[in-house]
Amino acid sequence: MNNRMAFSLFEVMIAMAICVAGLALILQMLGTSETLSRRAELHLKSQQHCRSLLNCYLAGIDEPKETRREELMADPEFWYAVKLEKHPLLPLETIVVDVWPKSPRERQGHSAGMADTSGDEATERQRDDANKFRLVGNRPRVADALSTEPDELPSGGASVSPPRRSAFGAGGSQ
Repeated sequence: MNNRMAFSLFEVMIAMAICVAGLALILQMLGTSETLSRRAELHLKSQQHCRSLLNCYLAGIDEPKETRREELMADPEFWYAVKLEKHPLLPLETIVVDVWPKSPRERQGHSAGMADTSGDEATERQRDDANKFRLVGNRPRVADALSTEPDELPSGGASVSPPRRSAFGAGGSQ
């Protein structure tokens, strides 16, 4: 009989199970970090596209028109929406720009450039709202500013003095 000590088959199997569990945990963490980095990249791109669109509208390069959900021409992986609001008293127009990434199924061409209508619409809206990046900007309505007489009263009939500009260029009284 040999007096050498050796590992039993049971001990070897336990050691293998520990190694496999550790390897699976490491691979899962790598997959999670890749998902988070992809999500961060999409959020950064959404922010850049949103700033670019708003700057084009505010600089007068493009004329904004209201849209609910259109594919972004510069990057077909994203949707955008534009909302226009007129200020009730001042000759200002507020432009609200939303940009959000398409779902993975939409990016793979499932919907061929159209909105994905399969599935629950409320769930899709929640997903879109969670990933939206929104910017708001104001610009003067030139046609309204030229046609408005300074002595005209707003529709409420109350006299309103024009806002004074602060040192920082923002409207409002000092």
